[in-house]
Amino acid sequence: MLEIQTRRRGNAVIVTVEGKITFETVNRLNAALQHASAAYQPKRLLLDLEEATEVDSAGVGVLVGIRNLMNRNMGQLYLCNACPRVLGALKNMNLQNYFSIIAVDQGTFQETDELEALQAGPSNPFRAR
Repeated sequence: MLEIQTRRRGNAVIVTVEGKITFETVNRLNAALQHASAAYQPKRLLLDLEEATEVDSAGVGVLVGIRNLMNRNMGQLYLCNACPRVLGALKNMNLQNYFSIIAVDQGTFQETDELEALQAGPSNPFRAR
């Protein structure tokens, strides 16, 4: 099962997922992400993956698709707080540098000003520092 919550903070939209992002659930996630992009037209779409327990190739396909959509719309997708399983799946598919992967304190999601700081540039745990 996959739980999805969407909320808006300024010109950012935060989508929180809990559960498996797999073949069985990707249609719901894709619909939620497409709706968030179309309805709010955010400059930043933050996908909070802290409670995502699994992702398969179908799930990664949805992430790639929404990243491409955000780029076409002059926006940015951030994968936030990705658990080791999600990070491992991205690395196994050699997609770790394709996404903006960041760690965000849960309190930051409540503060619009803090979200604005993301424009300064996200960090990626896979990139050399």
